[in-house]
Amino acid sequence: MQKKSFLYGRYEGNRAFTLLESLLGGSLALLSTVFVFSALLNYLSVCERVLARIELTETAVTAEYALFQFSRYGSSVESLAGGKKVRLRFTQNSVEVYPTDKTLVVLNRGVANPLAEGCGEETAFAVERSLRGRALLKVYLPFDFGGKNETLSLAIGVQFWKK
Repeated sequence: MQKKSFLYGRYEGNRAFTLLESLLGGSLALLSTVFVFSALLNYLSVCERVLARIELTETAVTAEYALFQFSRYGSSVESLAGGKKVRLRFTQNSVEVYPTDKTLVVLNRGVANPLAEGCGEETAFAVERSLRGRALLKVYLPFDFGGKNETLSLAIGVQFWKK
């Protein structure tokens, strides 16, 4: 009768796994689990960056559209506070747009409403004259979400049809 070790051989009549087979199987299961979870975490990190970029773009487009509509239906525009504010005049009232902290705010009839979250303090407004003598509003809106240096700047040029 040949003697076998319990590490790599089976005893007579015993159908159980050896210690070596159990350790090898457990190690492979652990490695595959670690690999799957690391790939999943990497995927979730990429998704988080993509979702932050989508949020940034949606916020910027909403702010751009609102400023475009204000300037489209306004009768005149003037830059205030060294380019930190802009006042758009309508037939019955005026609207001021300016940044506070990290929010772009619209002041209408004494009530300040947020227009865009995550807008930086470096927001700048400039009013220039076009070749036809019409006012042209240019806006620089830097956005920063979560300190990830996701910055997007917009330039809005709207010609006012009324002088």
